[in-house]
Amino acid sequence: MDLVIPRQYFPKNTIASQPHQLHVFADASPLTYGAVAFLCRESDVSFVMAKSRVAPLKQLTLPKLELMGALTAAKLCNFISTAFKSLSCSIHFWTDSQIVLHWLRGEKRNNVFVAHCVTEILAVTGVDSWRFCPTGDNPADLLTRGITSSQLKSSTLWNRGPQWLPFHTSWPTWEFSPTIELQALAITATDFQPSTSVSPESTVSVVGNSPRTDSQAPELLSAEMTWVKQCQFEVYSSELTNLTSKSPSQKRTTLIRQLRLFLDVDGLIRCRGRIHNAPLSSATKFPLLLPPKHMFTSLVILRTHTQLFHAGTNATLTVI
Repeated sequence: MDLVIPRQYFPKNTIASQPHQLHVFADASPLTYGAVAFLCRESDVSFVMAKSRVAPLKQLTLPKLELMGALTAAKLCNFISTAFKSLSCSIHFWTDSQIVLHWLRGEKRNNVFVAHCVTEILAVTGVDSWRFCPTGDNPADLLTRGITSSQLKSSTLWNRGPQWLPFHTSWPTWEFSPTIELQALAITATDFQPSTSVSPESTVSVVGNSPRTDSQAPELLSAEMTWVKQCQFEVYSSELTNLTSKSPSQKRTTLIRQLRLFLDVDGLIRCRGRIHNAPLSSATKFPLLLPPKHMFTSLVILRTHTQLFHAGTNATLTVI
């Protein structure tokens, strides 16, 4: 099968003095990351070049690979701009990773790897030139996901980019908002009914990852324990009844025997493990029992995952 890529970007009858736009799309997958560039002039779009890299042997999280894809896009743009010295054009970068966009725009200190990549990207690009692109409209997704040669030949997304690319008014929009996650969690928090002795603001703050000051910490901890007790009551009512029973003939449930469950002084269900003699805190040696499919459990995991800057599963579970 012959795959032909024209060397001439635009038809001869078009006016060369018309403004040009260089669009670079970035994407990543667990196996590879890369970028693809297009040159636009009025309604004409032409494929320029693409570059991909195999993912490192050391396993990285997908957001970090997406960030490396963005770095590849920045370097690819720098190479093309050097080759097109005499061509004046506006430059736009596209990624389908909102985490990358937050890293590029956020002021919060990141870990060394992320901070280094962000610094390198912003050294050659402007933060306002980065935009969000839906995955289905990202031609770099074909680069990282892989397609057959026949699909590549007939793909208009690969050869000419997304349909909306020449039309500025049709470009996808995305607004950076560092408070959007807190708002989403606050709405979800209304599903719970904590004790009236705990203020709603405190309950939202626990899940919304609000900074804990010394004056707030006891109230926030009380709110969090109230939520734990509430979801345990909803899901493990039979285990609570069994554990509170003082009848010697009462047979323990399977879950109690398997996890060696017991009630602490606050009436919360905790698990016994093999590290009960370790020099650790009681909360670490005897973790709380949380239902795996409960909304509160999901929020706890999401909060920890966000605090760790979207670290892997093992790191998140270790901190929890």
